[in-house]
Amino acid sequence: MTNFLTGTNRGLGGLRVDDATTDVFGVNHIVFAGGATLVDNSNGKITVTVSGGGGGGMTTWTVAGASGSTVVNDGETVTITGSSGITTAEVGRTVTVTPTGVLEDLNTLGAPSANGEFIVATGAGAFAYESGSTVRTSLGLGTIATQDADAVAITGGTANLRFNTLPIIADGGSLELNDAVSGYVVFGAADGSSGGIGIDLAGVTLAGFQCTIVQTGTGGSITISAGGGKTINGGASVAISTQYNAVSIVGYDANTFFAIGV
Repeated sequence: MTNFLTGTNRGLGGLRVDDATTDVFGVNHIVFAGGATLVDNSNGKITVTVSGGGGGGMTTWTVAGASGSTVVNDGETVTITGSSGITTAEVGRTVTVTPTGVLEDLNTLGAPSANGEFIVATGAGAFAYESGSTVRTSLGLGTIATQDADAVAITGGTANLRFNTLPIIADGGSLELNDAVSGYVVFGAADGSSGGIGIDLAGVTLAGFQCTIVQTGTGGSITISAGGGKTINGGASVAISTQYNAVSIVGYDANTFFAIGV
């Protein structure tokens, strides 16, 4: 399509506007291509329409996060900052988010490898996964931690009983009672042919203290001592040595006890 300008401002020769690249000798021309559409409106006028891809400004976009989202308009600035163990750095329009402090330590630790693992501090700024006997050691738990509540066996040593508990079978060693066992604890002792055990009331300070002690085995004996200058039936101790024999201990006050059934 060729249109020649008219009037005093037409310049030298003519002006050719088309969508091709063919030169016409002696005619100045402008070529539109790459998505341009030319419409001849007659009388030497044309309309140029540009379509397709290319530049253009942003109108709006959305920033979304765990707590919701927000719309950012053209010309507004989005700032990414870090806090509480997170740092950010921007280089060449690239933002890097980095954990610091305890989050960095946990990132170094990595994901757990199996069910039942616990995170345990193994030093300053160091964590490790532990399970089973390893984590029990870290928690300061002994072998009694793995026994069932209805089948607790104490072998040797001294047990300071401070919790509500079911019957205990003790094979040797000693047990120290205190106020926490008053009223509802039954002890079995001297099971089998092993030696007897000792039960000490020195830790009991509660007036009205009461518990029942039963010998379940055939060997040894159970010796119950008042301890600490206290008395039981007017003396320092009482004992039972017959299988299924039982004695109830009753505290008159913090220093005086009675053994009923001996």
